[in-house]
Amino acid sequence: MLNNKIIKSKKALYKGVLDLTIIDKVRVGESNVNKENDCRFRDEVIKEAIESAEIKKNEILEEAKINAQNIEKQAYEKGYSQGQKNGYEDGYKESYDEYTQKAKDEADFIKNQANLILLQANEKMTEYIKEKNKEIVRLAINMASSVLKKHFEDEESMSDLLKQIIQDYEGSSSFIVRCNSFYKDNIEKEFELFKEETSLKSSVFVIADDSIDKGNAIIQKENGRIIVGIDCAMEKLKEELLGE
Repeated sequence: MLNNKIIKSKKALYKGVLDLTIIDKVRVGESNVNKENDCRFRDEVIKEAIESAEIKKNEILEEAKINAQNIEKQAYEKGYSQGQKNGYEDGYKESYDEYTQKAKDEADFIKNQANLILLQANEKMTEYIKEKNKEIVRLAINMASSVLKKHFEDEESMSDLLKQIIQDYEGSSSFIVRCNSFYKDNIEKEFELFKEETSLKSSVFVIADDSIDKGNAIIQKENGRIIVGIDCAMEKLKEELLGE
């Protein structure tokens, strides 16, 4: 869930939680109208995807049902008619009964085939709905990613995130933070103030690395490293919701 934290540690194999409720904070000067439009657009897209899947499901079932009924009706009428014709022409009741039974057997066979068609249609429909649901989940994940990226355009956002993480690991004597140069100065300034305001005694060193996208950071500590940010959060969401 987006209101939980997601942290992934490569070396230490640590998986914890990272508070992402900061996504919902309203930045100063941000338009409420734009936010409402974003939500409305998201809801309309998801609603349209669900309705499309429902229509397709009904089309598949209706087509299979009609085909099955036609096959059953034609087979039974053909077989029954042939049984009557041969029976009366030969003048033997045995012949009539024989061909009538054959017609019924053929009708039963076709009925079973029709039921199989319906079963296969249901399976196809289920698979279709499942795939549509995945598309909806992917859409929601992409939207969440866009919201996060917008949030991390604020240089203070990374400092807020790192404070939470480093507090959780303050038993370590020092931390080396690698992040995009966009955040470097603010992180250094914020952590100087943070150490004065709290009991944090750990040293925090910041290295600018523009190979790391905005919204992501790597924290090196004494016994391993922690990868935090957007990419890690989205990867975890895909793993949990899509099994990817």
